[in-house]
Amino acid sequence: LRPTPKLNTNHRKVMDLFHDWKVLMLTMRDADSGIVSPMVTRRGAMIRESTGPILTFLRYNMWEEARGILEYFHNAILLTGEIREYFPMDLDFAGITNANDYSAIKVPDSDLASWVVLQHFWYFRATLDAKYIKTRQPFLLHLLQKQKRGKGTLMRFSGHENFMRSVFDLDINAMS
Repeated sequence: LRPTPKLNTNHRKVMDLFHDWKVLMLTMRDADSGIVSPMVTRRGAMIRESTGPILTFLRYNMWEEARGILEYFHNAILLTGEIREYFPMDLDFAGITNANDYSAIKVPDSDLASWVVLQHFWYFRATLDAKYIKTRQPFLLHLLQKQKRGKGTLMRFSGHENFMRSVFDLDINAMS
């Protein structure tokens, strides 16, 4: 954690949170895949849920860790031929034979492709690593061009949003 930013404040709780957050992200990070996964409930590599770890790594100048997450999803999408919310963390990427062919990738009618593009944008904005983005340009353009929009050009959510769970379970008939 030595190359990460330092914070000096008299507020001990803020200091603890700042230092603990770095350790927490690395503790929940799979050593082989680089994916940060919750240690309870849902486990695995999830595109939307990886936004927090990516932004955290970028904020702490842990750019290799952030790029590792982007690489995992790129390879997982290539291997499976589709964008989906969940990928196992132990995929074997040795079977990827179509490393630059994105034409067969299935893009769902949801926001998932946008998250992948947005995460790459944040990576570029923080690192200015144009070389990496240039290598991913065909992939990102495919995701942008294959997105499907609904009425009023809005995108549907995939339905796996954790913050929506209580809304899905809400019984409006029981409300007074």
